[in-house]
Amino acid sequence: MEAIQKKVCGMGEESINSEFSNIFVKRILEYFQDDNKLRDVALSLIDNLKPITADKITGIIDFLNNNHHAHIEATDIFNTNKDIDRIHLAKTILASEDIPKLYSKQFAKRIEGEETSSEVVFMKACSIYVNNLNNNISSNLRVDDDSGLGKDYIVHNVLDIFPKDKVITRKSTSPKLLAYKNSLDYSPEWDWNGKILYLEDITSNVYNSPVFKVFSSASKDVWSTEILINQKPVEKEHMGRPAIIVTTAEVDGNSETLRRYPSLHIDDSKAQTKKIIERSGAIAQCGKVKEIYGSPYTEALDNLERVDVKVPYGKKITKHLSAEHSIMRTNAHMIQDLIKISTAIHQTNRKKDDEGYYLANEKDYEIGKRNYERLMGNDKNIPTSKKQERIINEVKRLNKSPKFSVPELMKSIKGISKPSVYDNLNKLIEIGLVTDLGDAEELQEGTLNARHSNYYKLSSINSLVLPSYNEL
Repeated sequence: MEAIQKKVCGMGEESINSEFSNIFVKRILEYFQDDNKLRDVALSLIDNLKPITADKITGIIDFLNNNHHAHIEATDIFNTNKDIDRIHLAKTILASEDIPKLYSKQFAKRIEGEETSSEVVFMKACSIYVNNLNNNISSNLRVDDDSGLGKDYIVHNVLDIFPKDKVITRKSTSPKLLAYKNSLDYSPEWDWNGKILYLEDITSNVYNSPVFKVFSSASKDVWSTEILINQKPVEKEHMGRPAIIVTTAEVDGNSETLRRYPSLHIDDSKAQTKKIIERSGAIAQCGKVKEIYGSPYTEALDNLERVDVKVPYGKKITKHLSAEHSIMRTNAHMIQDLIKISTAIHQTNRKKDDEGYYLANEKDYEIGKRNYERLMGNDKNIPTSKKQERIINEVKRLNKSPKFSVPELMKSIKGISKPSVYDNLNKLIEIGLVTDLGDAEELQEGTLNARHSNYYKLSSINSLVLPSYNEL
């Protein structure tokens, strides 16, 4: 609890580099030039907390305010040449060796746990900085989980760190609304490039609509959708394409939508629930409702450009990818694109070739690899919904025989109705993770009386483990 209290109250560990410390020390000396006592106290705190970090500033200022009645604001410390300082810090952030991890520590100010989920959402949103994705499906994400688990809270608070003009949020929409590029009073020259479209609690009629299908997979600079207006088909033209993030609790996707929208499942464990409960107490005790992100983090993202990227070791990666399942036609692109996204957000310290392409390095492979693995709900690298993942895990847990029936499964699985189990089994059969064995062989021998249950088994598909960079 004490650790959570410290983190919530602004004493978290978030290193940027020594340049941040130098700026802070300079501002302290300037601010307290007429108060030797407070200056010495502040410098002593800084010395004891080195390396000074963005999060520690709040802790130092809170201590001075609470114990010395200093009445200091963080903005006061940086009021000299503040624009220069902000830009400098933004550049410092972009020079980090692992930007996703650095931003994850910002997200931890508001989101308890879920470092994995936060980073995946951040990476998918950052697809807007890549011009040449192999497959635009790589910029899609579905956060798929039960109501009340905080999926929308996570997405909202990750996207809140991006510049406001890059994020478009829609809580309720329709296929027709999506088809209108001017539905939000955009100018005629407005386009979707560089935009993040967040659709909260998407409904089935939108998710499974032909308009959304086209919207989700468009790869051209100019593309169109067709909708009915007054019972007449009308073609609407669109420019560019956004990164699309959707959340849903109830909508079951078919194999096609799961391919277009790999699912991210958040942590629903008791341990995570306990952390969230404890954090609520810490927030109440500190009086803080919502932590403020450091403005340089938003400034840093605003300074990034849309760039073209090459993966010099791209062919080496493909040698390790299995062609056993057709989903790898999509996943092979996704792996490469996540590497490209990492390269794009680290563009300030990546090399360029003579053609102007930024070149992915070893670190980009490791960042892309860890986020790809987080997106795969199983070791087969086949996208599944949360319900489908629960069914598979429950079958593995039972592990009584190679085959199982729905009545056997229903005895232990919770929170999924029998019709939904059958529906998702059919979808698992469709994507190749489950095999339908037909009527039980034992029925022919009369050993199961008159129980006419079909039997199923998990399909034999080899696991895919991506190698380390050194193993390429």
